[in-house]
Amino acid sequence: MKKQKNKKIKLKKSYKKAAIILLIVLLLFSLSFLYKEFFIEKYIDEKQLEYSGVNMPNISYSIRLIPNLVYDVEFLEEKEGYFASLIDSISVEFVNEFKGEQDAVFEGEYSITYSLKGMTAGVDEPVVAWEKQFIQIPQKTFSVTKKSKGFKVQEKFDIDYNFYNDFSDQVTELIDFETDNYLNVDMDINYTITSEAGVIEETIKPGLIIPLGKDYFKIEKVGIETKNSEIYETIKVLAPIDYRMTALYIAICLVSLILLIVVIRDTAEPDMKDLKRRHIKKIFKQYGKRLVAIEQDMLRNTKSRNVVHSINDMEKISDELERPIFYIYKDDLSDISELFILDGEEAFICNIEPK
Repeated sequence: MKKQKNKKIKLKKSYKKAAIILLIVLLLFSLSFLYKEFFIEKYIDEKQLEYSGVNMPNISYSIRLIPNLVYDVEFLEEKEGYFASLIDSISVEFVNEFKGEQDAVFEGEYSITYSLKGMTAGVDEPVVAWEKQFIQIPQKTFSVTKKSKGFKVQEKFDIDYNFYNDFSDQVTELIDFETDNYLNVDMDINYTITSEAGVIEETIKPGLIIPLGKDYFKIEKVGIETKNSEIYETIKVLAPIDYRMTALYIAICLVSLILLIVVIRDTAEPDMKDLKRRHIKKIFKQYGKRLVAIEQDMLRNTKSRNVVHSINDMEKISDELERPIFYIYKDDLSDISELFILDGEEAFICNIEPK
């Protein structure tokens, strides 16, 4: 028994050439990416932390009370609210501490000021209607000349609450205009960090906002968030292999290679039989409802045979005579050579030839 040969995929010469070119280009492109990824060093910019530290401002206060029937203590610690009529003074402590990961030299300056403000409604937010400033602690300097991990600045003082409360009442009476009055207590700190990695200049402003002219009020702390100080150096580092893209291009490379082998080895240009099969399939697809397959040659009984130019003409004759279009059934479509219509002893024949 003869072994059947593997059927080759039929492909036009122009299509085969185009497919080979496309697959070679795709294969070379994938190989070039893989070569660059594995054999050519690529560098990227990366930030490397050279110096880091954190500044931690803090404010604590306590309320000194006048002798009264409500409280048995001399001081009230920080709580939600206070009665203005019971206050003698406010004790405040500012502490600013900086801690670094590496050694550095520190120098800076700070001052503590009071800002008495009268606020009024604005378009979007309250605006300052009037302001009076008082200096509590004039500018002071500090320095840590020996390399250290950080520094600490600390100041304690008392606020004469009643003096500033009365002062705001006098201003309100003088200007004859009602404002919301506040006493802002601010510590302005400017400092410079000099490390081997470079220089950092920072400014912070922790403070208190104390309402005035209120029977009962709360004190608000501001600017006490920790602040990071960092110095980065941009360095060139070897870029890591992109494994996701590498896997993708390996897959493309393998698929392209397999398809290229298939196109070269397992495809052939269609011959006349292939072209005829394709042509007949198109006829069946377009005119299948009109076509009837028969097992025997019925043309032997005809006396008159008319050759028809095209399948379109056969369709017209079929409509006019109201007759089907016959063909002799063959296992191989390429063996079908003609279509015919029978009208008594007369036959209309169309030869099938591929274009």
